[in-house]
This record gives sequence, structure tokens and C-alpha cells, in this order.
Amino acid sequence: MVEAQAKPDRDRHPARVVAVQALAAALLVVSFAGTATATTIEKWIAASADDAEEAANSKTKANSNDLELIHDTSDQTVGMRWIALGIPRGTTITAAYIQFGAKESQSEVTSLTLRGQAADNAPAFGPGTGNTSTRAGTAAAASLTPVA
Repeated sequence: MVEAQAKPDRDRHPARVVAVQALAAALLVVSFAGTATATTIEKWIAASADDAEEAANSKTKANSNDLELIHDTSDQTVGMRWIALGIPRGTTITAAYIQFGAKESQSEVTSLTLRGQAADNAPAFGPGTGNTSTRAGTAAAASLTPVA
């Protein structure tokens, strides 16, 4: 299971920032070694419970047909998960990326922080309070600044 959280980077860009406004799809591609041959997996988010948007008031919405990165009615945390990747324990991930498919876009400076969830088998997203932002994140993070 891999989860990515996109959060606004208010330290670098305190103003509201939006570039990829609404996602239609997110594809995870992971390449790894550690077996006899190198392997690459491509996996789409499979179900509505595999992504969610959490507003500034901590209310989580897990049944949207798109994801706003990052501003809807307020800046929000977006969670995505990919399950059943089949990466054997102890392998070395040699490359990984997420390919986003935009439903709509805006030309504003955007800076996102992507983090994994520190869990071997993360639960599905659901409605409620803090269902995305309160999950334990990894220490490692990647910054993403899409071209405006």
C-alpha cells in the first residue's frame, strides 16, 4: 500500500495556490529490484474509498468524482492510496512516480508536499473528521511544483 498526501506548502507560498485543480485519475508507477529481474508495476486508484479530500475544518469527503489539489472551498489535504502492489519485502525501489490526469487546470503557482503513510496496510478512506490528516506520515517527503 502506498499513500500520497498532497498538502499546501504555506511556508513557501502562503497565498492560495492551485495548478492541477481537479484530478480525473492518478496512476502510480513503481520499479524495483531485488529479485532475478527488475519489475515495474502500474496501478490506478481502484475505488472511491482509495482517495479523499479533507477540508481545513478536518471534514473528510471520500466520495468525490475528482480531487482538487489543493483548494476547493478551502485549502485541503488530499489522500490517495494504491493497494495490492505486490512489492516483496526487502526489495529496493529504484524509481516511483505518480502520473496525474487533469480534469481542469488553473495557471497559478503551486507547491505540494507528497508523503507516504507509515503503514503496511492502510485502511480505506471514509467520511468523518481527520480521516486523512491524522494518519501517521513518513519522515521522507517529496516536493512537487507543477509548471503553471
